[in-house]
Amino acid sequence: MKYLMASLVSLPIDCIIRILQSCDKLSQAIALSSTCKHLHSVYSSSSSGVIRHVGPREVFAFNEALMTVGNIQSGYSVNCLKF
Repeated sequence: MKYLMASLVSLPIDCIIRILQSCDKLSQAIALSSTCKHLHSVYSSSSSGVIRHVGPREVFAFNEALMTVGNIQSGYSVNCLKF
């Protein structure tokens, strides 16, 4: 296992991000990122990109949920949105 981790952390950061984005579930990406400080650092700096790739595989209407959250954070209330 040490050999696998040594080779994984030696990959370029872009490759590690792609590996995290290829996980089927967010919990898998989080579990992988918790295996060492380097992977955690890469995940932490790119978590929004990982979530945007993995989220739609796990959450129905993920993009619509993101838009709603964005509107709420921008000061619009859900009652003001037209559906």
